[in-house]
Amino acid sequence: MPDEKVRGRKKHPEGRPPIVKKFGLLIRRLRKEAGLSQEEFAYRAKYHRTYQTFIESGAKTPSIETARKQAEVLNLRLSQLFALLEDDEGSIHN
Repeated sequence: MPDEKVRGRKKHPEGRPPIVKKFGLLIRRLRKEAGLSQEEFAYRAKYHRTYQTFIESGAKTPSIETARKQAEVLNLRLSQLFALLEDDEGSIHN
């Protein structure tokens, strides 16, 4: 159903856009490299652990503010986090 719409936007055929899953996987990798549990990471970012689980699995699309908080926990600027996402995949549009 390529023409199916969600809130006025076309629905992605596989559910969420692939970039959402890629972002979640990047956050998971960086969190683990930092030696943080989901609970500790979420606490530092000031949201609930279950939200972290949803983000890492690609089930939720984080807001820009949430991404900024995540970058802060990882001692990165938001632009650095997005650059890592782009570097990981070669293109954020894949």
